[in-house]
Amino acid sequence: MDRRTFLAGLTSVGCLALTKNAAAYLAPMSPLQERVRAQLDLSVSDGLTVGAVVMVVQRDNVLALEAAGYADLAAKRPMRTDAIFDIRSISKPITVFGALLLVDDGKLALEDPLAKFLPEFSRLTVKGQSQPTNVPITIRQLMNHSSGIAEDRPPELENITRTFDHSLAQDVALVAQQPLDFTPGSKWTYSSSGIAVLGRVIEVISGQPFESFMEKRVFEPLVMPDSSFFTNRSKVDRIPTMYNLEDGKLVKDVMDVTRPGQKYPGPEFGLFSTAEDLRHFGQMMLNRGVWNGHTLVSSKLVDEMHRPADIHTSVPKYQSGLGFAIHTEKEAEMSYAVTNESYGANGASGGIIWIDPSLQLIRIYLTHYFLGDFRDGNPAMNAAFPG
Repeated sequence: MDRRTFLAGLTSVGCLALTKNAAAYLAPMSPLQERVRAQLDLSVSDGLTVGAVVMVVQRDNVLALEAAGYADLAAKRPMRTDAIFDIRSISKPITVFGALLLVDDGKLALEDPLAKFLPEFSRLTVKGQSQPTNVPITIRQLMNHSSGIAEDRPPELENITRTFDHSLAQDVALVAQQPLDFTPGSKWTYSSSGIAVLGRVIEVISGQPFESFMEKRVFEPLVMPDSSFFTNRSKVDRIPTMYNLEDGKLVKDVMDVTRPGQKYPGPEFGLFSTAEDLRHFGQMMLNRGVWNGHTLVSSKLVDEMHRPADIHTSVPKYQSGLGFAIHTEKEAEMSYAVTNESYGANGASGGIIWIDPSLQLIRIYLTHYFLGDFRDGNPAMNAAFPG
């Protein structure tokens, strides 16, 4: 399931390049910083990444913040700690959180049928069946990937992850025309389109464009000024170039990460963000809905995000929460350090956020290595684990 496992590990980085704010975090250098820095230097020199950013936070203290390599290799533009990354599927739990705000408002319930808000999902068929299913998709099932909405997008949306050339309403209307892969709630399949549909639910209930709702209800309260679902044209110089692997070498990807002509916000993959912004989101999760002394959402709903669903995934050692993957096997042999009941998400551009309630720990890794092999980051993941 490679990238679709949405959990693999941290990719690799090297070469320290600090902003003014970062310097305050990193003096004097601790054993953790030295260990991380050595591994990141090795990863860059080995060609596992062009450039990346790593942040390690424990008990609301930044233990390490490293920028490694280049934001653009050809231009020799150094990576910076405040680089704005296309974080791909790390967008998913943040979109889920946005929907949970509507649950907290009393405008939405996890067990509500999807068709209550999007009537086009009222008569759905399952592959291989001639009659519509009488089992409705629920909001919860959209969040935990058990809705039956196909993993593969309709042909018209095959390139949406690069072109962004449909509106959210157009995208979801096409998804509604597809047969389901299975009866809702009966199985688990990672479904990006399911989170897109959830984003459309947010639009319909709030009466706002999805990206506007997220800006007002999520990014502003959490003080995430560099996070957005559309490109901020005044900040494009902080977006690193995207790379992919060809013939064993990292080369510039054909994707224009500045997204000219963008129409689609991409609730499931479209968020731009920084390590610092994601730290705020992760700390709010550890604080069970509280950020900077303000309660943004009930602790019960935050807990629901990282409670394992009562359905087996196809990913060994992990269960699905609401938007997050959860590590659930204490004795499982892992290729990188995690603890039981820790949780997180990764994205097709190579990044990850991993949150550990038992250690009050957040690890963030961001890079632009499109559809890369996440196992390359396991050494960096281990290096970023305190102890």
